Amino acid sequence: MFNFLLILIQSTVFQTVIAGVLVFVLSQIFQDYILKPRQKYKDTVSKIDHQLNFYLSVILNDIEKIPKEISEEIENKIRALSCDLETDYKRLVFKNIKSKNIRKAADNLCLLVSLSWYICDAKTRREEILKIRKLLKINEIN
Repeated sequence: MFNFLLILIQSTVFQTVIAGVLVFVLSQIFQDYILKPRQKYKDTVSKIDHQLNFYLSVILNDIEKIPKEISEEIENKIRALSCDLETDYKRLVFKNIKSKNIRKAADNLCLLVSLSWYICDAKTRREEILKIRKLLKINEIN
């Protein structure tokens, strides 16, 4: 029995199969724990950028001028993205943004579409959007 195992371990075919399985397992671990969470986080930041651009004119308007259904829809979408941002950030193994910046960006997103709509003017809301972009390192297109 011991002789058989020794011959099996010394076999080139066996070593190739084991090496292939090991490479496959390691690549799956790398993909699932490093690449996929990173891509999900980047997708969430892209969605935030998109929603802020898409609803910019609405967000900068006075809340009284916006139908209630539309303002509620925008608020729900932005709040959901705020939660997704924090969740996706927590999944990252290697983080290139400080957690306090993520927390502040998430808070600012929620405030932007709730409280600030009622008490802030358009200029202040625009400045909040620029702060969110800066915190998330969203580059402006030149």
